[in-house]
Amino acid sequence: MPQTSQPISRSSKLNRRWFLTLTAGLAGASVLPSRSAAAERPTSATGPNGPVRNVIFIVADGMSNGALGIADHYSRIVLGKPGIWNALAARTGTRRCLVSTHSANSIVTDSAAASSAWSTGVKHDQGSLCIDPSGKALTPILLRAKQNGRAVGVVTTTTVTHATPAGFYCNVQKRGDESDIARQLVERPIDIALGGGTEFVSDDLVQGRKDMVVVRTREQLLASALNATHKGKRLVGTFNKSHISYALERNETEPSLLDMSKVALDRLAESPSGFFLQIEGGRIDHAAHNNDAFALLHDQLDFEAALAFAAEFASSRNDTLLIATTDHATANPGLTLYGKQGLAGLRLLGGGKHSFDWIGAQLAGLAKHASTAQRTEVLVSSVKAATNVELSSEERTYLVRSLEGNRTDAFFPRTSLVCQLGALLANHTGVSFVSPNHTADLVEMLALGRGADTLPAFLDNTAVHDWVTAALDLAPAKPA
Repeated sequence: MPQTSQPISRSSKLNRRWFLTLTAGLAGASVLPSRSAAAERPTSATGPNGPVRNVIFIVADGMSNGALGIADHYSRIVLGKPGIWNALAARTGTRRCLVSTHSANSIVTDSAAASSAWSTGVKHDQGSLCIDPSGKALTPILLRAKQNGRAVGVVTTTTVTHATPAGFYCNVQKRGDESDIARQLVERPIDIALGGGTEFVSDDLVQGRKDMVVVRTREQLLASALNATHKGKRLVGTFNKSHISYALERNETEPSLLDMSKVALDRLAESPSGFFLQIEGGRIDHAAHNNDAFALLHDQLDFEAALAFAAEFASSRNDTLLIATTDHATANPGLTLYGKQGLAGLRLLGGGKHSFDWIGAQLAGLAKHASTAQRTEVLVSSVKAATNVELSSEERTYLVRSLEGNRTDAFFPRTSLVCQLGALLANHTGVSFVSPNHTADLVEMLALGRGADTLPAFLDNTAVHDWVTAALDLAPAKPA
């Protein structure tokens, strides 16, 4: 089992043995039509040696095949090593599956409905967390696992009260009720919760909780991992008022997804009856919504570092099932320039310094009465500082049109300033986006470790729940 008794370095890399092993493989009611019961409802996922003891459910929120491909090309061509996801997919013993993602009331799902489908096995309306379309509260999967003796936790780069982690432990009608979600997080028996969201998991909310250790910085998190007096207590860490910063502009007080995953797995591995941990790289989705290829690449790589460690953990044991997937695709980016232009664009992405959110903040800092010319100059200089791209005079005319409120694209959802900025930068990066929205694509799932060999080639997201709970041999859920 991997050890975390030493301080965790931000630049932690796979050890040589694991890297060689990893790369060797490279030589539910719904308003929508249902699929066949046989395809949707696997009856058993236990292996010949009995049920799975531990589950690591790791999610790249909003990861399209385009985002996965961009990161893989960048890893191979620029970094000179295989992309982690595809290296794992090529390993003997790894199983792949396509997953359908529609919600109860939409072909294109949101994260709340998707997470709740995994968590309960029932299709949900958009925005609802473990409350079905009839209004019935269903027991989230982490609470069911807890009822069966497992330790449980969530790790995320979003707020810990955001839709994807929340769907595994809470019941609310509206995903935006993050204060209520935070209250449930504190009151329910969640052993570990690490991510952003100090605004909601406030000092006042956790005050007086003697069963809980609360940390607010990366340094405090790593110190807690070494503190014997913290063993046996719940661990809650929020490292930003809102979401944890994008990987390309993260500060030293914020842990990476890898940092948090190492601490969580080290803690949960001590559970005598096993554990269920959800890990989420949540800002991949946010970057894709913004059509921000620079932030997207860096957060996808941040996720893959955590995925590599989780796979190493699972492969070092014979009792752990690792599941890697996404809740939906977002914006469907694709590298679309040929030859030398495509290669140059790929290398350009690696040099990003700031996100589109940062660029927007520079623009927002201007006085309200600033002229279009002033706003354009600030925007152009901010783009240069963030991406090292010097926009041409022709490209600037499109920014002027957007800033003046004129339509810049015949597809109406793509007329926002961030979409316009993403489109202009596609001339330099080669990465173009289809929209700022989620899409209805079938998505990838990988499984390795105990029970992975029972993964079907296709599942609906509700059937993922059935397969996982069968793998763990969980008793029926009691009310939350």
